[in-house]
Amino acid sequence: MRHNFCLLFLLITLMSSCNFIGKTQIDENFLAMPEQPTMSISSASIVNDQLVLNGNLLDKVTSVRITGPNSFDETFNIESQTATSIVANGTKALNLALVGIFNLIIADAQGAATFAITFDVLDNSVSSIKIQDGAVTATKLNGMGASIGQILKFNGTSWIPSDLGGLTYAGNWDATTGSAPNASPVGGEYYIVSVADVAVDFGDGEGPRDWAISDWVVYNDSTASWDQISNGSNVQSFNGRSGAIISATDDYTWAQINKTTSALGDITDVDLTSIAVDKILKWDGGKWAIADDLSGSGADNLGTHLASENLDMGTFEIVNVGNVDGVDVSSLPAAIALKQDIITNPVTGTGTDDMVPLWNGVDAIDASSVTATELGYVSGVTSSIQTQLDSKLSSFVEADPNVTAFAKAALPTCAVSEVLKADGTNLSCVADSGAGGADAVSLLGEDLISTL
Repeated sequence: MRHNFCLLFLLITLMSSCNFIGKTQIDENFLAMPEQPTMSISSASIVNDQLVLNGNLLDKVTSVRITGPNSFDETFNIESQTATSIVANGTKALNLALVGIFNLIIADAQGAATFAITFDVLDNSVSSIKIQDGAVTATKLNGMGASIGQILKFNGTSWIPSDLGGLTYAGNWDATTGSAPNASPVGGEYYIVSVADVAVDFGDGEGPRDWAISDWVVYNDSTASWDQISNGSNVQSFNGRSGAIISATDDYTWAQINKTTSALGDITDVDLTSIAVDKILKWDGGKWAIADDLSGSGADNLGTHLASENLDMGTFEIVNVGNVDGVDVSSLPAAIALKQDIITNPVTGTGTDDMVPLWNGVDAIDASSVTATELGYVSGVTSSIQTQLDSKLSSFVEADPNVTAFAKAALPTCAVSEVLKADGTNLSCVADSGAGGADAVSLLGEDLISTL
């Protein structure tokens, strides 16, 4: 039965079930066995958890034993053997120190021979699973040329010393390539732009960017994108744009323009073609263009036109010699001078429908208590009403002795169609006894005096 066995420390302990590959160093002083001068061991190794011995005349060996430091003593069972090799298994799990000299004791029917051996670990033979966590101390780490304050940083291939800032210079970059400096970058890796270019898009979500010489291109592993650090001597941005400065529409306001050095022709919608003395700028629907001055001493004079032509203004037409609808414009100032001056306090107020307005004496017209109907009562009056009233009697007293006393009394109020009737003392209202009678009213058979 095969037993697993392992190797013990190189300052670490390797337990059983490890795939350990070892080799021996044979002390030449022990190569010859005193009893068997022809038997020899050329190498001892552990392959696939088995002790493998190589040498001469090994087919006669009957037992294999190893003793060593820390009271190590293990006997191995021979699994197979030939004249030049032996394959043996340990009888139990064991710890084998990798430091110190071990004694390999081989016996046959004639006796036993002892060989001094040491075990060493072959290069690349120990995997990380064989190393105990925490067993590797700082003293076992190689300085790798690191400076004071530097840290270990992976550059994509190996661990290298790096500054604490976390940036690793990876070389120059030509922006005209149009692609990122590295297709498989690591965080903190950066390049310096050696050839500038514009609108370069890495496809990392940052969009097109302009790169100037000396700019840094830094890979940000947190966002999986390339950051830009502007170190170039170019202007970084202008009006929200970066890269080469090229003027664009709306870059400047009128206040920012130096009028003393600017020409009228610098304005895009001004065309100074055919400019000459006394010419003017006239809007032609698309731009300001050179045209004749029709109001002054230019090639065409408005005054000349008005002296001989009519200026059509629709209903009102300016006729030659300055007439507007038959009125001489030149006479208007004199006519206006005869008119009332402007009212400084315009009349205000709302009034009331069908009521006569009343000036309040200050600045507004209010409604009076006189209605339009009442105002109509004075229609046709040709002189002062008060004068006419003053000429009338203020009162009248009847003094004629022929008038009966009761006739001087106040008359009663009668209903419609009633008449007054006297009983010799009083007047009363009675029904009319006959329409159209000759004596509608009678006083005891006497006629009513008509002068009442």
